[in-house]
Amino acid sequence: MQKVVRLQAMTPKERRERFDLLSEMGCIICGQPPQIHHLIGSKYRGLSQKAGDDKTIPLCMDHHTGHDGIHKMGMRAWEEEFGTQEYLLEIVNIKIEMLKDIHKNGYVDRTKYEEEPDNYIERHGEGDLLDGSDG
Repeated sequence: MQKVVRLQAMTPKERRERFDLLSEMGCIICGQPPQIHHLIGSKYRGLSQKAGDDKTIPLCMDHHTGHDGIHKMGMRAWEEEFGTQEYLLEIVNIKIEMLKDIHKNGYVDRTKYEEEPDNYIERHGEGDLLDGSDG
């Protein structure tokens, strides 16, 4: 029998902090002011439940619910166009840690981020992870 491990939900303070940082970051695709997107797909939620607040990425209205939105295009087509939600979540989580560094220290300690997500540089160039610029 397989053991089911349930992670504890985020506290209201952790949720607020994450959502504030996601809002500060802007849409992970284009940088515009975002809405909070809970990842979709069976691996991110239980039956008739949305993904946890730790499985969220910032998407502008267009990339969330608009013409180029994941809820309009469908998950598969959207992920083919913009990258998998899992990959974007990995990038978002790194950016969150960088923003926390900036808020705490006034700078990013890049030695903490030597291991970037697979294929990031191949897909996006050697630009700064934080500002989304291409190298």
